[in-house]
Amino acid sequence: MNMNKPDLHTKIRLSVIAFTGSKEIREKVIHKLESYNGTWTENILRKMTYDREWDVALAAIMALSGGTSDKTLRRLKKLTTEYDEVTRAKAYISLLHVVMNRNRCVEKEKALKWIRRKYRQEDKEYVKFYLAAELYNYGFSEYFTEVQKLIDKNLKPENLKKTDHTWTMIYVLEQMENKENADKIKAELLKIEPYMNLVQKYYVEKEWV
Repeated sequence: MNMNKPDLHTKIRLSVIAFTGSKEIREKVIHKLESYNGTWTENILRKMTYDREWDVALAAIMALSGGTSDKTLRRLKKLTTEYDEVTRAKAYISLLHVVMNRNRCVEKEKALKWIRRKYRQEDKEYVKFYLAAELYNYGFSEYFTEVQKLIDKNLKPENLKKTDHTWTMIYVLEQMENKENADKIKAELLKIEPYMNLVQKYYVEKEWV
């Protein structure tokens, strides 16, 4: 975050074009807001989660991960009930980040317990992949096994025909990788490799040299 506060003119300008500019401009506003901190940025970003363009709203949800306010937590929790699975997944992730930003021990414990319960209740594989990866990264090592189970399940031909989660598998493994689990991550990638297209193979080769 940029600790330098923007001047009043900048605040007013961003507040206006966040809702009146073109889609491209609105996306640039979100990127710009991420370089500042403060209640005013969260206020704008929360309103932008209602944007008429799905990807703009999604970008605002992800940008709220830098927030700390009660209002932001409530808005993100509401978004975890959306029908759209991508929206739900990103809202869960941002909500957890906000809780961590607030750094309140009891709140963090409750949030992680809540996310674990939501993981068990979730019926969409896309959301489960991201929740499992987040929980693993927050110290719940057993969720590596959960990710492995999800990969095995979704590589079955009958499931691949329904929904191809190959990109999702690649992204969550990338997020989970560290020095200690590098060999285990590589083993999972080798399982996925036969199902990757050329673009995915290039991405993996570039990221996992």
